[in-house]
Amino acid sequence: QYVIGHLRFGHISEYNSSYFYEIGGETPLLERILPGAGALLTEGNLTPSVPGTVTVQVKLSGEEYTLRYEAKDTIPPKATLKEVLPVFYVGTELPDPMVFFENIEDHTRVTATYKVNYVLDRAEQKELTVLLTDEGKNTVTVTVTVSWRIRKGQTPYRRSFPE
Repeated sequence: QYVIGHLRFGHISEYNSSYFYEIGGETPLLERILPGAGALLTEGNLTPSVPGTVTVQVKLSGEEYTLRYEAKDTIPPKATLKEVLPVFYVGTELPDPMVFFENIEDHTRVTATYKVNYVLDRAEQKELTVLLTDEGKNTVTVTVTVSWRIRKGQTPYRRSFPE
């Protein structure tokens, strides 16, 4: 006899809250998650750093409850490009896209990938599209203009590189 949203279910003491916590946001008050005054956290973390279901143990009116609510990340990362970008040479591999950024702000882990495969076979300026994605699957697209040069005495050749 388990009905979501109620505190007591015979011997089961669980509460699934409709509340959600924005990762990196203000620490939630238990009263917002679990209606009723006097709930105390006995085990768990109210402010996780990874999206998903949060499970904590609370005590209310002398009884222990398992409390579940969602932690979400809905805010995309913010990034600052380096003021001076490196110069690359024809025939070298694409660098890790993180090399273009001075600062990446987010409350979860951020990965950087190139949007497409780039062919680096001649001296030129090229716009590269970099995708910054956090653990909440929020993505920001950044365009970076970089220069490829031929080293003195180097013969240009065609080579493509993976993302």
